[in-house]
Amino acid sequence: MTKINIKIRLIRFVFLFATLLSCDVQNDDIALAQNEVTETELLPRRGEQTNCTPRKSNFQTRNVDLRKPVNSGKMDDRTCYQDYYEITKFGKKYGNYRIAHNSNHWDTNGLQPRMERSYPRTNSKFGSSFVFKGNFIIESVGVNTSNPNRSGTYFAQTKGKYRASGSSPGSGDKDPAICLYLAKRNAKGDFDIYAERIVGKRTRNIGREIVKLTTVKKGAENTFKVRMGFRFRNGEKQHYCNTTINGKTYYWNVPEGSRGTQSGFRYGAYRCTGGTAHIRWANTTYKRANR
Repeated sequence: MTKINIKIRLIRFVFLFATLLSCDVQNDDIALAQNEVTETELLPRRGEQTNCTPRKSNFQTRNVDLRKPVNSGKMDDRTCYQDYYEITKFGKKYGNYRIAHNSNHWDTNGLQPRMERSYPRTNSKFGSSFVFKGNFIIESVGVNTSNPNRSGTYFAQTKGKYRASGSSPGSGDKDPAICLYLAKRNAKGDFDIYAERIVGKRTRNIGREIVKLTTVKKGAENTFKVRMGFRFRNGEKQHYCNTTINGKTYYWNVPEGSRGTQSGFRYGAYRCTGGTAHIRWANTTYKRANR
């Protein structure tokens, strides 16, 4: 009888412990649900390929955001496909940027859809610079089957104004992208990362070169850092833009750096000429130094 009673008590203890553990897990799930939403609930009701979803929020303003977003920077939401949301991955809360082909309902001049964050610019004095850091995950990018050269999605870009030749400071091109960071899906289903940089003289029709930097796995976590600014080297003014991805740094000087007047940065998801794109960002920080 004693052994039977011990076994009964042991069974009761195990059952009670399992019940309490189940309750704790359930409570954790409830707590999670109160702060985050499941991604399946966020997809358009008419399917993944639907360009615009009427219940999305940015039909009146492009500054649609959470009250206290985990990602830093000011939101510019020009897609009616999906609102910005946050979810935990790899122990971090990630901000999510999802766009779809032909989902820019704001611009009527053919501009690509985007959901990006931006920061205040730095000036062009020697020593002025910014440093951006963050973690990113690429889940999908735009794919254009009729024109593969248009496939891919930008997940970040450096910006900057410059003086036109012979002009006064502050004039010239309105706001060119200096270097765009492009992710394109490869044959293995992962993503090749490219730097799309301006080349040659700074004119209104800026030429660009596309340079492969590295390859990242689908759904994998990656580190990203950009340092951009102005310095005086070898008797001339330089506008530099150095990028570090997963610990490897890629150094680059912007052409005609003496004419640059600003440095800027945007990140999120931009361009989708087919299908949908999904970029995640976490641990984003931005430090600016104006001299």
